Amino acid sequence: MSEAPGAAGGRASGGWRADLVRLFSHRSFRYFAVGNALSLVGSWVHRITVGWLAWSLTESGSWLGLVVAAEMLPILFLGVVAGALVDRMNVLLLLGISQVVGFAQAIALAIMHATGVLGIGWLLAMSLLLGCNSAFYQAARLAIVPALVSKEDVGTAVAFSSISFNLARFVGPATAGFLIATVGISWSFASNAASYLIFLMALFAIRASFAEPPTRKERKGFGSDIVEGLTYALRTPPFPVILMMTLAMGVCARPVVELLPGFADSVFGRGSDGLAALTAAVGVGAIAGSALMIGRANRPHLGGLFAASAICSAGALLLFAASSNYGVALAAMALAGFFMVLNGISGQALVYRHAEAEKRGRIMSLWGILQRGGPALGTLVIGIGSDRVGLPLAAGLAALVLLALGVVAAMGGRGSDQRY
Repeated sequence: MSEAPGAAGGRASGGWRADLVRLFSHRSFRYFAVGNALSLVGSWVHRITVGWLAWSLTESGSWLGLVVAAEMLPILFLGVVAGALVDRMNVLLLLGISQVVGFAQAIALAIMHATGVLGIGWLLAMSLLLGCNSAFYQAARLAIVPALVSKEDVGTAVAFSSISFNLARFVGPATAGFLIATVGISWSFASNAASYLIFLMALFAIRASFAEPPTRKERKGFGSDIVEGLTYALRTPPFPVILMMTLAMGVCARPVVELLPGFADSVFGRGSDGLAALTAAVGVGAIAGSALMIGRANRPHLGGLFAASAICSAGALLLFAASSNYGVALAAMALAGFFMVLNGISGQALVYRHAEAEKRGRIMSLWGILQRGGPALGTLVIGIGSDRVGLPLAAGLAALVLLALGVVAAMGGRGSDQRY
């Protein structure tokens, strides 16, 4: 197996400031980071707006879970195809196409809501369309990072991208809450459309300095590429452990964030302001976790952190599910955000570190499938369960499952950190 970015892990470093200075010395990454950050804010505005609209139209956890799942589930079916495509074609072109499709979908939602035709059925259909587009966008976005920076800066790029994502998690919901309360849902959708255009302009700027990776070896066929990638992921350590725990986090932990509209309204009675505060609390914790990982994601032996952060995430979510106090709930969600992002960054860095270059698109796509498809399945199951036993109990049971799986993985992984 070839050693991927950061595998050495023990290199000398001038600290996190020096890591960031070196990271932003890469011109292409600077453009990508700015465009991606603004696009992520738009995505969170969209996500919160869709969740609030779905809940407002139906006041049903099942419908809320179904709409969220419609945006996330397509990656389960299209993700492996997207990963194989990324390993074959110009990744910048694929990213650009995905931005054009996303822009068209966001504008359509804005117009449909403004004209009064956006019912729950259309909202579900448009979420499904966005989910199909996102499968290709995510595979390309994950695979392009190593082509924008040097090998020694990949881990820092992952951590910085996580900061961008979680700052967007803070800014996006606050922006969505302000737009919904002042100018309305239609303008929330329109602001997301604008963010797609900004990222598209950033991609055009990257094109001037972007160099495609070296030509990859001749392939037997598209189907063979998919089979080869799946076989490699399932049989090559440490990918099976990483993918299993990523799935557990996706199904049992991350869906709670997607179901926060229901918690904000029916459990805490706080409305859209409460929803924005809960989501922002997750973002604050996640930003702290991301900052902690700057300069650390390149270090060796991340496997222990990967397992421990899953266990701690389960504990934080159990506290959230058991709490009837809004202040305690905010603190619990901040802790959950902190540990979930530690798990996500360490898992992604481990995949980048160990994946062979010519298979990176397919491996990252599988990881992305579990990151995005897992919450889709979990949100649907927990949402349906909440209609029977209530949101707190459904979320608490999911956290208990994650806790058990995390303990098993940690016990089984004792002494194995030397390998990853």
